[in-house]
Amino acid sequence: MVRLAITPVDALLDQEVTIVVSDVNRGARVRIQLRNESLKAESIAEFIANDRGVVDVAAQPAIGGDYEGIEPAGLFWSARFDAGSDVVSMIDTLSTLKPLAYTATVHLDGQQVTSTTFHRRLLDAKVVRTAVHHGRIRGALFATTGATNAPGVVVLGGSDGGNLYEFVAALLAAHGVAALALAYFAYDDLPKELIGLPIEYFAEAVQWLKTRPEVGDARVGVLGLSRGGEAALILGASCPDVAAVVALVASGVSGGGVGADFSAMAQSAWTLRGQPLPLLPPPRDPVSMQEAQEAMSSGKPFAARGGVLRVLQSAGAGVDDVAIRVERTRGPILMMSCEDDQLWGSTELTAIAEARLTAAPFAYPFEHRRYPGAGHFGCLPPNLPATKQADWPRRDLDRFVLAKLEENQLAPSPDAEPVVLLRRLYFDLIGLPPTPQQVAEFLNQSPESDKTYEQIVDDLLKSPRFGERWGRHWLDVARFAESNGREANLTF
Repeated sequence: MVRLAITPVDALLDQEVTIVVSDVNRGARVRIQLRNESLKAESIAEFIANDRGVVDVAAQPAIGGDYEGIEPAGLFWSARFDAGSDVVSMIDTLSTLKPLAYTATVHLDGQQVTSTTFHRRLLDAKVVRTAVHHGRIRGALFATTGATNAPGVVVLGGSDGGNLYEFVAALLAAHGVAALALAYFAYDDLPKELIGLPIEYFAEAVQWLKTRPEVGDARVGVLGLSRGGEAALILGASCPDVAAVVALVASGVSGGGVGADFSAMAQSAWTLRGQPLPLLPPPRDPVSMQEAQEAMSSGKPFAARGGVLRVLQSAGAGVDDVAIRVERTRGPILMMSCEDDQLWGSTELTAIAEARLTAAPFAYPFEHRRYPGAGHFGCLPPNLPATKQADWPRRDLDRFVLAKLEENQLAPSPDAEPVVLLRRLYFDLIGLPPTPQQVAEFLNQSPESDKTYEQIVDDLLKSPRFGERWGRHWLDVARFAESNGREANLTF
């Protein structure tokens, strides 16, 4: 009987989990399917059983599926969202701090042979969440029970507002950190928009965390994602009590606000000592404005990368006027960016801070890690779905095709119109176009249905025209009428 072992069955999200299939035939082709029930995402990978009839995902290469090669966590990060689910719905789910439920299934020869369920937790059993409502500070503190002198970290989310990234603080706490997930707008009684927020608010949070018994004599750092990473760099440069900064997909310049419409971008997101920080002007060129309007009308996310890069290019040396003075930070700085960040070009924006640190006599370690092919959410905790084109595959074969496309940094072509696809089927299979009557009959059916196409393919394969078309090629292969039967043809 085929066995499937998941170890451990109740792990933290960032903890290593092993997946092992045993008691299969040597050399058998084994397909493992992993479904994240909570995030509505799924992955598959195929393996060849070793001489002992075992597949160990952490030690053996996947030969196909949503990833290839040896990737211990490949089945987790290569998962593709169901239609209607995406990274936004994923973060909403993670913010609840509920355990993520998984189902792993093993298939042999196209048949399911065994399956099992397991969980990955965001909140460790020894970690306590404490709601924070102190003065104007709002958020949640995560620390292990009875912690003292633990390193303190203030965690800042991005332009989505609220306090959606508590799960980041919770995971840090499981590793011995006292982490304050700090909300700074669109939460409780805080400002509704990211416009003119005082940096002093973040400094107050640092001071409050330093007074907590969980932290004691330990110093406090700050970790921010996206606009929160921008705030983290500004805070590090202006608050001497910040011991270290981690800025993920951040910006080395102070930017405009986030509000009900694009006019907020013309106002500074931050103030310091009562004065708005100088901001990188929002892109107002015709191309950027058209992109913004198309995003608003279609409901799709606004990919601002192109506009931001055009603004940086036009600003030239003027970028220095709005650059964050990161060299004033009194501690080490770690910056991570994603080179395929279409939201705002975090690699180019972070490079501005990197250049200032390189040019200055900065006394502390700093590093800028760049991740090729990764998008804006590429710096979230590990083992979360991280693939593109999540809703493109319709069946398992599509996953193999898409994996190869993405490996070569290619994207699938747009779907053909129904009539175009119908003509392709006819030309490929019988070498003739469909008649007007056949086109009309096709459009009267369900042209978007896979079953409609399958029936057409079956009908064309049964047609004598199919044999006539492909018979010519088969005769060519056999060299019919083009050979005198010898190894070499003679010219007559």
